[in-house]
Formats: sequence, C-alpha cells, structure tokens
Amino acid sequence: MRQFLADQIDQLDLALDQLAMKDRNFDRFALMLVDNVVELTLHQYAQDKRYGVEARKSAREPYAHQDALTAALGPYFDAKVKFAKASGMLTPEVAETIQNLSDSRPAAASLSAA
Repeated sequence: MRQFLADQIDQLDLALDQLAMKDRNFDRFALMLVDNVVELTLHQYAQDKRYGVEARKSAREPYAHQDALTAALGPYFDAKVKFAKASGMLTPEVAETIQNLSDSRPAAASLSAA
C-alpha cells in the first residue's frame, strides 16, 4: 500500500511539474496524469473492498453493493465512480464532478490539438 501511495504521489508531482511549463501540450499530459491517478485510486479502493468482502464471506448477509463492486473491478471508469459513490467513498456531488471532468478530458485534448 505504501508503494501504491508513493507511485500516485510521484504521478501528481510530475503533473505539477508539467503544469509549471505553461504549455498546452504539457497541460494535457498533466491532466492525463491526474485522471490516471484518480482511476487507479478508485480501482485500488474496489480491490480493497473485494478483499474485505471475501474475508467476511461467512457473514450471513451478502454485500449490498456486490454487483457494483464486480463492475468496478472491470475496465470501465464510470463503473468505478458509481461503486465509490454507492459504497460511500464519494459524495454524489464529488462523484458527479469526477465523472464530468473525466468525460471532458478527451474533448479538451482534441480541442487543444486543433
């Protein structure tokens, strides 16, 4: 877990360095780095939840968000955000903001390339 956090901090630090260059191409790279950190963090959260659920398999009640958890472990970013929201990691407002920012990233990248 420490290595995971160190890697994410390194990516955010690199993103900050890229923003300091004050160039639209470096800005795009910084945005991609931040987007990647968010996605990796949400995926790690889902993996940690899965381990916790598996450790409690003897519990009488099934995990309430099992379908969302299974989807979050897949390749789709929106499923990761939905699970984090459903499980209480993110407030609805923060989840919506993250999703909107991630959805706008490709559009922003194509605009700056023009």
